[in-house]
Amino acid sequence: MISSKQGTVPGFADPAMPTSPIHEVLSELMRLTRGLNQVCPIGYLTRMQAATTAEAFYAEALRLGYAVNAKELRDTGDERVHHWCNLIWRHMKEVRSHLTLILFPHSPEQKADWLDSLLTSPGGKFAFRDDGSLHVDLVHASLDGSTLHIGRLWTHVGGVNDPLESYAIRLNPVQCADVAERLRRASSMQDWIDLELHYPPAD
Repeated sequence: MISSKQGTVPGFADPAMPTSPIHEVLSELMRLTRGLNQVCPIGYLTRMQAATTAEAFYAEALRLGYAVNAKELRDTGDERVHHWCNLIWRHMKEVRSHLTLILFPHSPEQKADWLDSLLTSPGGKFAFRDDGSLHVDLVHASLDGSTLHIGRLWTHVGGVNDPLESYAIRLNPVQCADVAERLRRASSMQDWIDLELHYPPAD
């Protein structure tokens, strides 16, 4: 079952699917990062601009999202830095909403099946959130028939620098359709990198 503001829907992934186009969200992230870079050049902008794959760009964006709420930048005493850090920190929540799938098992039997698959890796025992969901990183996920291959699960004990895992869980037809759509939307991140990242519009 899946919990949402709309109630419970059996067998679906996260119903709160982002509605804003991902390329707009990513372009706004770059605008904010350029703003931070102007007052505090710490390398994130250069590394993000140099990315050629979705995996590389997202890894650097996640590190930036961590850095803007960490001691390194919070203790500068420069209100301009704090301003851009706060904007980036809030915006990264939207970025992650596009690239994180919240997936619930549709039955106790499916949850048990998923748990058997997840426990093949040491991190699998921490996979389920308190509400019974899995938080799947869509950048490191793929769908093969009814099998979802997962390279990273966001857990309360994981971090952006943790090595990738290798999980495979079976989905029902409703979940497959929902996950395929989320993966399709997330994959447009690569198009944005190829067509827009290296040719940003003037602010």
